[in-house]
Order: sequence, then structure tokens, then C-alpha cells
Amino acid sequence: MQLNRASLVKVNMVPVADYNLDAVELYVKYDPEVMTISGLNYDKSLPKPTFSKVSVEKGMVVANFLISEEAGFGVRSGEIQGLISFMVTPKVPGNYTLEVNKVTLGEESATLVVDNGTKNALPFTSNKLDINVLE
Repeated sequence: MQLNRASLVKVNMVPVADYNLDAVELYVKYDPEVMTISGLNYDKSLPKPTFSKVSVEKGMVVANFLISEEAGFGVRSGEIQGLISFMVTPKVPGNYTLEVNKVTLGEESATLVVDNGTKNALPFTSNKLDINVLE
């Protein structure tokens, strides 16, 4: 990324099996000292998030989707499902990361993907986005 230039970042998921989801609680960690997050949007195939926010205080992008349909929201094996997108504007040159928060630490919350059939959180893996900011 270029210093002081906004770049689009998309957060997607790719299921390894077919599922119907009851909820997705997404938390993406970032460092507000070195980047600004703006323009938070959700994928229009999903219901509008019950809560979405860029928390500068906690360094977290949050989007919580609660599915009200009885059958849940269907996702299919191997198909990309968009979740959110936002603009990242780096403020300081260097190497940084954006990553899905997977553990609860203090007041930070963990990302959850909840299955409709079992009401259990599904296991998942995630990738970090490594960002090299150039002047």
C-alpha cells in the first residue's frame, strides 16, 4: 500500500462444507496508530448487520450478523461469501497486519461463525493480511 492512499480491503469466507448459519460475529484487529479505517460496508447478500463499527479505541473492525430466518443463511462448500469491506489508509511506512481476532482477550471479542442446525460455533482458520506500506 502507498502511504496516505486509501486501499480497499475485503473480508470473505470460503466454507469447507455446506452450512446454514445463525450468526457471524466478525472482529478484525488493526493498529489505529498506523492506519485509518473508513467506509465500512457489508456484503449485500447478507442481512444488514445488527451492529457494525470501526473502534479506534480498541483497534477493531466489528460486524455482527444475526440471521432471523428459521433455516438460517446458506453458505456452500468452496463458494466465496463476502462479509465486509472497508478502506485502509496507512499513516506510517512499515510492515503491518490485519487479522481476524480468534481469541477473547480482556474486552476484545472473538470471531464466531454459528451453525443453524447445532447452534454451535464452527471451527475455522483465517489468514492475516500482511501490509507493506511504502512512501
